[in-house]
Amino acid sequence: MLRLRSALPLLLLILSATWFGGCDSSTGPSGPAGTGAELPAGSYFIQYDSDDLYEYEQYFVVQPGYHWEFVEYGYKPDSKTLCQVTRNKGNYSSTDSTLSLTLVSGGASVEKCGMTQADFKAYPFETVPDEAPQAFPIRHVTATSFDGKDLFEGTPSGWQTYAKKPDPYGFF
Repeated sequence: MLRLRSALPLLLLILSATWFGGCDSSTGPSGPAGTGAELPAGSYFIQYDSDDLYEYEQYFVVQPGYHWEFVEYGYKPDSKTLCQVTRNKGNYSSTDSTLSLTLVSGGASVEKCGMTQADFKAYPFETVPDEAPQAFPIRHVTATSFDGKDLFEGTPSGWQTYAKKPDPYGFF
């Protein structure tokens, strides 16, 4: 699995995700950010990874008002002490089978063992240049999960189910 640590353009590709079941005849992006049905808010688990320093969990967080955020938590395996965070955020639009994501801001990995909610809120976001939205197929949206096809780098190719999982640190 790939750990996300830097490059904002790469993160847009990695973030590519989420939902809205059914089928439609649209083949292009679903329109400007803030159009289509608003998706169920919550944190959706993407993947888990580890290295010799930390264990990592990645989440796609859907927020009200057509906003999304990607967050990667790096923590000490023995204590779950939060030591690393990477975040990116943007806007989305949707149709019944497509989700279009636009990256608005992001940042590099921040490391501080014992990170608090105040540290999390102070994360240094930087605005990214205007990015074209990227569209991804979605289906089977429920209140607790969705299927996405080839949404996140480092996950198996094809359709995958992403399930809602509470933010382990309670920051969202």
